[in-house]
Amino acid sequence: MSWKLGLPGQEQKIYKPTGFMINPIPIERRERTASGKLVKDIIAIKHEFILSYNALPPEPIKILKTEYDRHMVLNFIYPDIDGDKMVKIWFESFPREKLLTPLHLWGNFSIRFEEQ
Repeated sequence: MSWKLGLPGQEQKIYKPTGFMINPIPIERRERTASGKLVKDIIAIKHEFILSYNALPPEPIKILKTEYDRHMVLNFIYPDIDGDKMVKIWFESFPREKLLTPLHLWGNFSIRFEEQ
């Protein structure tokens, strides 16, 4: 099982996160009828992916930053229940904290992808 990120056909391995969350995002139309009843038309379910890291050395950070700076749709490959899964994503956020240690680590951060 692998974790990869990048342009289609050019995905690079990324470090396994210490935490991983998948949030469903329903794309829907909602409306209240004259009686007040809520009616929904679910168009699609997309996903938000949040990867958390406790600490990473500079090299893996450079890979993530390069992909973030592309501002393009990327492939994200991650292990799922039935094996590796690939989704097309937008790299939404990349806040990071420089840990003040002699090892030049970055840590205590989460990155967020949103399915295209």
